[in-house]
Amino acid sequence: MKVSRKIILIIMNFLFSLFLIAFFLIITDGNFDATYIKSSSKYEAKDFIDYISSNKEVKKSGGIHYFKVIDENNIVFSKIHYLDKGLYGILGKGNGKNYIYTINLNGEVKQKLLVSGKNIDFYDFTYFDGSLIMVGKKEERPYILNISENGEKLWSKVYNTGGRFNVIKNNSNDFIIAGYISNEMKKQAYISEINVSGGIVWENTYGREDNEEINDFILEPNDIIAIGDTNSNPKKQYDILVLKYSREGIRLYSNTYGKETQNEYGLSAFSNGSLYVGGYVIPINQNTWKTFTLKTVKGIEEDGSIKAEWFEVRNVKKMSRIIEIKNINDKIYATGFCLDTWPDYDGFLRIIEKNSNFYYMGIYGSNKEERFYSFEEAKDGGIIMVGYQKNGDIVKPLVVKTNSNGRLPGYEK
Repeated sequence: MKVSRKIILIIMNFLFSLFLIAFFLIITDGNFDATYIKSSSKYEAKDFIDYISSNKEVKKSGGIHYFKVIDENNIVFSKIHYLDKGLYGILGKGNGKNYIYTINLNGEVKQKLLVSGKNIDFYDFTYFDGSLIMVGKKEERPYILNISENGEKLWSKVYNTGGRFNVIKNNSNDFIIAGYISNEMKKQAYISEINVSGGIVWENTYGREDNEEINDFILEPNDIIAIGDTNSNPKKQYDILVLKYSREGIRLYSNTYGKETQNEYGLSAFSNGSLYVGGYVIPINQNTWKTFTLKTVKGIEEDGSIKAEWFEVRNVKKMSRIIEIKNINDKIYATGFCLDTWPDYDGFLRIIEKNSNFYYMGIYGSNKEERFYSFEEAKDGGIIMVGYQKNGDIVKPLVVKTNSNGRLPGYEK
């Protein structure tokens, strides 16, 4: 009897399965096709068959991630660059001094160098042939310092004018530096090419009735495109400044872009046919700030004016600033800081497509104040971001790394 009951149950289950299959074929009219299966991505649905048949390389996910507060008081990390042999250099400032920290992919500090004395501030650096060339200001004058990777001073140069240098980049065996010089209580945009000994190959100064400053530039094959900000206009509002130079330092073009209802501050840029600029805006008669991203048409201008393909102003939380943008994997990566309620600042990483479509947003932090000032793509596909954490009156340097998906478990908001 027990065997007979088991046989009956097996037969009933088989008949029930046949019934379900027949019912499914009836309601689908026999036209079920695997190509109708869609991905569940909230960004873009994609045919499943197309996806698995694609020749594109599937991006590997994962990798290490961390959120590291360095146990040193009153130090802020302001800039990070890849050096060599899997190491990253970080510019740290605090206690009236400047430092270069060297870390590996895991965020472990391998070296710390004191690189300046009193009344010196550095804003950028570059690595070249085993040495570091750093730019900033000394006693309110533009300043360049070259040190070995062990901290030995090789040469330095103080310019005989007011101002500061904001950025430096390698140009084959020479370097391009930019920032501003001050003259008669106003800023003038300054850019120069120097050789490995600090000698000036060429220099160019651009000024109008008020202030012009270069915050970043792009080295193109045939020219140099610089961006910054200016308030030389009747309303004295800040607009995005765009300057183009030949590789010999001849200024080819100067123009501005801005809206009458807000101040725009262009902090970082890259070029990929079009010019991409990131920064923040402050609406007129307000103290709030919002991120912006600008993409120009190819060639930057039309009919003598900067022509935007799109100009996006967006908030990350109630207030936010983009400090740095880069072109990574043909997408726009931007980092900075944001907040809803003071003083709970958080750092963020925002990724958008070249057509301004949203791709990814990560907001990272703890119950303390965190700000990000610079980032670098890691060799494992993650993003390393640097800044600081503030707990009450105590400020400590911060290094954060996401995995290749932008995730930072335990610190996402």
